[in-house]
Amino acid sequence: MGYYFPSGMRPSTLDERLEFYSKEFSLGKVAEWFGNRSDKVQFAVIIGRHTRIYPPKYADDASTTIIIDRYESLEDVKAYVLEFLPEGVYYDRNIYAEDGQVIGQELAFDLDPENVTCPIHGTLEDKLRRHQGLSFCELELQIVKAQTLGLYEHLARQFTKLRVVYSGRGFHIHVL
Repeated sequence: MGYYFPSGMRPSTLDERLEFYSKEFSLGKVAEWFGNRSDKVQFAVIIGRHTRIYPPKYADDASTTIIIDRYESLEDVKAYVLEFLPEGVYYDRNIYAEDGQVIGQELAFDLDPENVTCPIHGTLEDKLRRHQGLSFCELELQIVKAQTLGLYEHLARQFTKLRVVYSGRGFHIHVL
């Protein structure tokens, strides 16, 4: 049995990924996000582990997490992304000193709709038993939106700099 998604949602095709990464993936916004630490960030891509959509030449690496930690500039990172056309691009939230030692970590909360209990589809464990672990419906997306808003309001009582990002599935709340 395959994955299910809310109406109008589906995994992106390779052509759609190419268009997004070449036209909408803004290095300026990436640089702004990381500030003065953008040269110390480790990135990772997953080419096609969940969707099974990947460039044919990367069939052997489709399920592998590929670390991008050697690059001269963010343009190099974008070149890797355009080469792999991954289903997901991630970054290491560790904060490193000049000598490479970890000196802290960015605090982030990841809220995904497949992790909520759905009155229709059940728990994540139920979905995993049906091999639908990443599936979610419109109701689950609405539940996770409400949870994100509630968590944001709770965190805003203690932290002044918060940022919410839609990940393409769920939401990330970053404490800056």
